[in-house]
Amino acid sequence: MTGWELTTSLPAVVRVSPTADAKTDNTNAKWMVLFGSGPNGYSADLPPAPVQTATLYAVDLKVGPGAGNSQVTEMPVGSWQSFVGNIVALDRDFDYRHDVAYFGRTINDGAPPSRGKMYRLTTGGCTNAPCSTSTWGVNNGSQPGTDGNNRYLQRLYSVD
Repeated sequence: MTGWELTTSLPAVVRVSPTADAKTDNTNAKWMVLFGSGPNGYSADLPPAPVQTATLYAVDLKVGPGAGNSQVTEMPVGSWQSFVGNIVALDRDFDYRHDVAYFGRTINDGAPPSRGKMYRLTTGGCTNAPCSTSTWGVNNGSQPGTDGNNRYLQRLYSVD
């Protein structure tokens, strides 16, 4: 697992719970932390080596990362030299279930100046227990920004 060397983003804690359960019922609720990969070093200049691409991570706070980080969900965010900014989670309908997380990405594609993109990750979609990160995002086949579970990070804004 790469990208764990340094993070500069603020993490976000999200609560996910099946919509079939009462909104305040914690029987099947899970508390997850989202955090992003950081730059290669303290100057945040993203030098050519080592290659550092942005990745969003999710960890169940009760289970933890597991042996060898086996319980950590990795969501790659593009392929250029980049890192993740602060993450903000939102419960838009006040049902005590987070619906979406927003975050930015700083990108170095080799041509100054650095660029950026904003992303949206839906965290709802769990109708029955157990909830997992496999229900997050927009099922979008093999579009860029997906991983093995077809999660798609929706790009909201791009500064070019």
